[in-house]
Amino acid sequence: AVEAVVRWRRRFEGEPALWKRVFKSEKVVKELIESTPVIHRVRELVVEDSPLLGPDERFTIVDLCSGKGYLSMLLSELLPPDIVERCVLVDIAWP
Repeated sequence: AVEAVVRWRRRFEGEPALWKRVFKSEKVVKELIESTPVIHRVRELVVEDSPLLGPDERFTIVDLCSGKGYLSMLLSELLPPDIVERCVLVDIAWP
């Protein structure tokens, strides 16, 4: 997950206001700790179940109660894009 944070830093390098909003070290560390078991299991499931996909199929991850979206942001960096198409965030603002 550390490599994901490094990629975020590179991506947001020219946007200091956005980086400041996304990266608050105590918040990111807390989210990493809370997300680790979920990330581990999702990665296992994606690898285990990928042989069940058809030739043009990919997974969509639905992140319920996503809050700021750290879990989805981490998953989008860590899961293989050829197997996972998107992460959909659903939170209180859902219609």
